[in-house]
Amino acid sequence: MTKRVTPGDRLVKQLKQSTADVLNGGTLETIRWNPDEIARFELIRKTADDLAALEAAWAVDREAGRFTVKGSRNQDVIHPLCAEIRAQRAQLDRLLNGFKLEASPGTKPYDSSRTERARMAAAARWSGGQDHQTRP
Repeated sequence: MTKRVTPGDRLVKQLKQSTADVLNGGTLETIRWNPDEIARFELIRKTADDLAALEAAWAVDREAGRFTVKGSRNQDVIHPLCAEIRAQRAQLDRLLNGFKLEASPGTKPYDSSRTERARMAAAARWSGGQDHQTRP
């Protein structure tokens, strides 16, 4: 039985490969991740999986035309999934921007603009080519 590959798994794999491309010319096997980076990868994986589940739930409600819900005083309020998706996207952005990468001894330092492009490319691939900054 094979493990189901989640959106978070795909994003972490792409992020690790992009990092390897920047730091070591594409040799993912030579990178030793420190405990903070390993923990960050796990948070990225979980956040991306949560975000995918929230977006799937929002897609169902959006297709059904449920853009609002009733508030505590029976008033119409924006669907709570909108706020949660926005919060999860912001969290994912903070996690992705939190890497402090340094080149290994004997290799050239990374170019931050290239790192940013790699991060954006990974985010675009994860989101299926859609602009990852669009709002629900």
